[in-house]
Amino acid sequence: GHTYRARVRYKDDSGRWSRWSPAVQFTAGAPDLSAYRSALVISEVNYHPAPETPAEFAAGFVKDDFEWMELKNVGSQPVDLTGLQFIQGVEFQFPEGRTLAPGGFALVVRNVDAFRLRYGTALDPLIAGVTGNNLNNSGETVTLSFGAGAPILSFAYRDSAPWPTEADGRGRTLTLRDP
Repeated sequence: GHTYRARVRYKDDSGRWSRWSPAVQFTAGAPDLSAYRSALVISEVNYHPAPETPAEFAAGFVKDDFEWMELKNVGSQPVDLTGLQFIQGVEFQFPEGRTLAPGGFALVVRNVDAFRLRYGTALDPLIAGVTGNNLNNSGETVTLSFGAGAPILSFAYRDSAPWPTEADGRGRTLTLRDP
């Protein structure tokens, strides 16, 4: 809520300084996250996948390698995911320039090669990237944020009632009923 006035200058590789820029005045404040909050949902989570098959094990994968989350744009406009990151549950920052079309999906997976082995390559265009850690099989809070400090959405899941037990290592996923 405070107003600031800034001027900058730049030092190049040869040690020369630029002229000062014209002054820019702005009021600092919290970002407007309403477009994200109205358009984005975590529509599916595979937090405790079914055990690896013998072929998957022979390829060097374990069941946690098959974890993934699905983000969906339920809005009517494209959403630029630049600057969005999962800060709780898994660690992941969406790459710059990644846009999600209306009705579109983005997958965040634990291991791309394991995902392809189990689900095929047809979903490759949906894969936004790889998480830095695993989801907790007994439950935890998952938070998607703009930067590190402006939560867009957050929810907690568990592996006990009233949560569906079929998603707890039995091959099913947590799926949002009405995205």
